[in-house]
Amino acid sequence: MKRYVIIATRNSIEDCESEITTVGKLRKYLKDAGWEVCFQRNRRSIFDAYSHGLNSLDLDPEDQIILCHDDIEILTAPDKFNEYLDYYLIHQPKTGFVGVSGSRTLNKNSNWFSSSQKTKGAGGGCVFHGSHFSTMALSHYGHQQKAVCLDGVFLASTKSVLDSIELRKPKIFKGNWHWYDASYTLQAHLKGLTNWIAPIILRHESGGNYDSLFYEDMKNFNILFKNNLPAVVN
Repeated sequence: MKRYVIIATRNSIEDCESEITTVGKLRKYLKDAGWEVCFQRNRRSIFDAYSHGLNSLDLDPEDQIILCHDDIEILTAPDKFNEYLDYYLIHQPKTGFVGVSGSRTLNKNSNWFSSSQKTKGAGGGCVFHGSHFSTMALSHYGHQQKAVCLDGVFLASTKSVLDSIELRKPKIFKGNWHWYDASYTLQAHLKGLTNWIAPIILRHESGGNYDSLFYEDMKNFNILFKNNLPAVVN
């Protein structure tokens, strides 16, 4: 079994290889933990970056693949990081994706992290947000659990699972960077696979970009999966 990470980035090659940039530190952490890091630079969409990245690798079905943002810092110790991923990807039957936050329900016309999801106890996991320790904020969604939808900041899976779903951008989507996570993880759920929220802690430098295309594609996502929403896992 091999371990690969596909990272969509607009950073320069120099920044990706640096030991002082966020993306460079991420690369070093993953490399030291035994993962081969594959940057997909300046792709027209995150869908394109991940689908092209997967097709560019010579993989076996059981190989582990991480799809993640370039502006994160993984705070979990490397040995525990691999232990958690192996637990879900190897030792749990029929795992779809493993993430750090998400929700066991996905409603119509709603995102997974909406306040209505939180009040129902549907959310799980936690992520630190911010660029500086003095201003970092903890987004705590709930305990680790099974999930319908996972946050796309970090998604781990296997080659066989990624081959079974559509990674390319749906034609109905207008934006290039939104709703890929809900699309990927909901597809896995609908195939009878289990998505998991793992006790992996990370810091995300971005709080998210909720522009007009995010909300437009939320409507398009609902059209695309109109026969499958709401979705829930117990």
